[in-house]
Amino acid sequence: MQQSIKDGKSLRTAFHGLYEKKIIDSVTWSLISIADNSGDVSSLFKSIAEYTKEKRESQYALFTSLMYPVGMISLSFCMVIVLITVIFPKMMPLFKSMNADIPFLTHMMIQVSELLVQYMYIIVGLVILTVTSCIYAIQTKRSVRKFFHQTLLTIPVISDILLFRILYSVSFTSALLMRSGRSITDICSILSDTSSYIPIQESLIQVGTDISEGKSVSSAFSRASYFNHEWNNLIHIGEHTGKLPEMFKDMSTIYKNKHMELSKIVSKLSEPIALLITGAVVLVVALSVVQPMYSILNVIQK
Repeated sequence: MQQSIKDGKSLRTAFHGLYEKKIIDSVTWSLISIADNSGDVSSLFKSIAEYTKEKRESQYALFTSLMYPVGMISLSFCMVIVLITVIFPKMMPLFKSMNADIPFLTHMMIQVSELLVQYMYIIVGLVILTVTSCIYAIQTKRSVRKFFHQTLLTIPVISDILLFRILYSVSFTSALLMRSGRSITDICSILSDTSSYIPIQESLIQVGTDISEGKSVSSAFSRASYFNHEWNNLIHIGEHTGKLPEMFKDMSTIYKNKHMELSKIVSKLSEPIALLITGAVVLVVALSVVQPMYSILNVIQK
């Protein structure tokens, strides 16, 4: 890239290799192309820096909101597996030798323990095979990936977090590209290329098609899925006042704040929920161990 620039080649040519290798996305590539044609390189590279920063902040907020609950629940699951496969097998000979009455909960845990110990390698192999197959299908099969994305976008709370992030990304990028001179149809095409979710890609392609056929921007978005009434109303206002780029910029602030606030709420609420789940798991395991101890004590006393 550096050598290409030194040789006097255009920015578009110099950065083409990065775009082909998907190191930079379509938005960045579009801004580089605009900078190459307009000559206003410093201003547009500042826009690229702003876009990259906002994108990373949005991804970080999503990651931090889900990291704690996922970590706690995973830890609880690992703890149960260790107790069932390591602790219970050592206690079972004691229960059987004392001829103590085994409560239903303990009996159930023993059955699960025996099943896991006996078929451990088969179960682990099936789990790894299932997870690997699902990941492979999602990555290689568009229909499977679309179904997975549609499922994510319908799960309560998670869908709200994702949609706020998507609306923020679409509005921020649209404002950035419109200020750089891109048409709304070009912007829809670029956004569909950069979106990670197939349903959003299809919606943006449909919006671009409707606008190219003569429909207004607000009318095109009102026909698209996943864009709410608030979004459509704001687009309608921006279009009729002739300040659509400014409206997109204001919308990006609105949806960024909504995304950040909801992420913080979910993060705060997920902590007690994760602790309750962990506590419930520990309680079940503790009861399944303690209850037969009382039966053993009764047998010893007799």
